[in-house]
Amino acid sequence: MTLRCELFVKEMLPSIRRELSKILYDNYKMSQEEIADKLLITQSAVSQYLKGIRGKSYFEFDQEDKIILIKMAELLKNDKNIKLLDLQSMLCQLCEKRYKYVRCYIKV
Repeated sequence: MTLRCELFVKEMLPSIRRELSKILYDNYKMSQEEIADKLLITQSAVSQYLKGIRGKSYFEFDQEDKIILIKMAELLKNDKNIKLLDLQSMLCQLCEKRYKYVRCYIKV
């Protein structure tokens, strides 16, 4: 049995990190080091996301997804203490939409 969170971590989280890295770098002019700190990954991982080496998508984000990602990026940029893990409810929104056919055992 595959859990929804397993699918999320394998398929979706890399794509989310890629999109957030692009938004934070291009729109908010954050450095790769700042982005790495917010996403709880290394600077070299951010570099690879920005170059398209990592996070190749299993799917495309639709407009609704992009609105959520932009809100996440705004929160990450504007709050010094917030990290990606603090945005679990927004991550779950994206996951639930994508993997609605797989039962979730986590309640947020």
